[in-house]
Amino acid sequence: MSREHYLPACLGNFRNYEPLRDKVCRGCNAKLSLLDEQFCRCGPEGFLRYYLGLRGRKQHKKPSPFYRGSAGGRWIEIKARHPTKDFDIYCEVEPSVASPK
Repeated sequence: MSREHYLPACLGNFRNYEPLRDKVCRGCNAKLSLLDEQFCRCGPEGFLRYYLGLRGRKQHKKPSPFYRGSAGGRWIEIKARHPTKDFDIYCEVEPSVASPK
């Protein structure tokens, strides 16, 4: 049995939060951690975290979600119409430029 975060750590720290203890086996916990990674790095949450410049744990790598998928998932693709031409373009965010900080 292991210690499980029922709220992914990527969402922040929560007051009075206590992880589940001895409720999830290590094998299932490892599978759940892959889902957490996919959720936090490749979906809309991953986009917003990257855009806002939110950092994860110090020991984790910080790859761009626009170039690298996570936990077997694809990278984020954002397609938009070119403002003056008649074709679609792929967009990405550069946090050092776009971050509202």
